[in-house]
Amino acid sequence: MTTLATGANVTVSVPDGGTITVVTNGGAASVTVTPIVGAVYTDNIGPNPFRKRYGPFTEGASLLLSNESAYFDYETSGTGTAASAGIFRGPYTWAGAQALTSLSVGDTVRITDYGTAPGAFFIWSGSVWIAMQPMRFDVANRVAGVAQTAEQMPAGCNLALPANFLKAFKAIEGEFLIRKTGTADALTLITRIGTSAILTANQLLWSQGSWITSGANTMRDSARAAWRIESTTSLRAYGALSATGMEGQSSGGTTAEQAAVAISDISNALNLSVGCSLAAAGTDVPAFSVIWTLIP
Repeated sequence: MTTLATGANVTVSVPDGGTITVVTNGGAASVTVTPIVGAVYTDNIGPNPFRKRYGPFTEGASLLLSNESAYFDYETSGTGTAASAGIFRGPYTWAGAQALTSLSVGDTVRITDYGTAPGAFFIWSGSVWIAMQPMRFDVANRVAGVAQTAEQMPAGCNLALPANFLKAFKAIEGEFLIRKTGTADALTLITRIGTSAILTANQLLWSQGSWITSGANTMRDSARAAWRIESTTSLRAYGALSATGMEGQSSGGTTAEQAAVAISDISNALNLSVGCSLAAAGTDVPAFSVIWTLIP
């Protein structure tokens, strides 16, 4: 058995089908059980001697053992999957998963606040959580009555990523459908990434001038681009950034190999944004449909 010192506490993970036995000599202690399946509960131990076997647990459990004044021993047993294939944890929010400790390579977690309900699965690499499947984020926003040449970064076209989230992926892919009604202006497509809440102040990823020209009353253009995450502070476009026209296409995109772009460290919370600027002080109305896909 393992002895837990007076005044100490420890979190013990028990695998699917496993058990843990707790023995004390009558002092004060407690055991809080968080099963993967079932409700959380706490046993407050003392003043009498105590012995109890917890489990076996369906899909495993996490137990917080706290020793206030007892002589406290515990022992785990069972042939569940945790020792070789990792423990399933959760559900957690992304922030909750970042706070987990005593992790082993192969542990998995279900994150509830990102991805399609009931959540997305991530696996522990030994240093970071890695997504187990691509994650798609659909963003759509209409910007009405833009009547200036300044760059526009609509809040509704921004994807807010929490701290460390991009570490779970190897690439970012964007699909953009841009529509402009009115004949006065040419439209430039702009994408940015960074930590600033002022979206136009963030690092430029891509700018395509005169993406849609003036002259037609209703025009649409679609674009697709992807960047690989080269390091925690660098992105690089995959080959040429290109566009495929739908209606009124005016630009084929760039053809040259793209240089690496230095960005804010991806351990930070980041904003991934799409916007535009208009070439004249007209009253054309741009609208965006944006799909971001994060690829592990």
